[in-house]
Amino acid sequence: SLLQKLFKGDDIKTSAIEAFTAKKKLEAQRQELKSFINFHYGANSWNEILHMEGQIRKQRQKEIYERQELRRKIAEWIGIVLLCCTIIGFIVFLAWLWKEKRG
Repeated sequence: SLLQKLFKGDDIKTSAIEAFTAKKKLEAQRQELKSFINFHYGANSWNEILHMEGQIRKQRQKEIYERQELRRKIAEWIGIVLLCCTIIGFIVFLAWLWKEKRG
């Protein structure tokens, strides 16, 4: 079963080795890319790329936060509208009951 495979020691070791190998391969590729960019575009080019990455990451986080905030505000307004409709409906119902009682 899947659970048995997940908890087997060999599979865990294999997964760890694969993850470690992939990480080291990515680090080597990134270093190679850094060397290539610095060689072809100047010594400060890699730092510019890292700066741009940081800016893009910050912008994406800001956009995600703004979308979450918009959803929260929409949910609040929907809740307020539903509450107002419920209160108005209850008042109308009480008025109708009062009118029926007075005949």
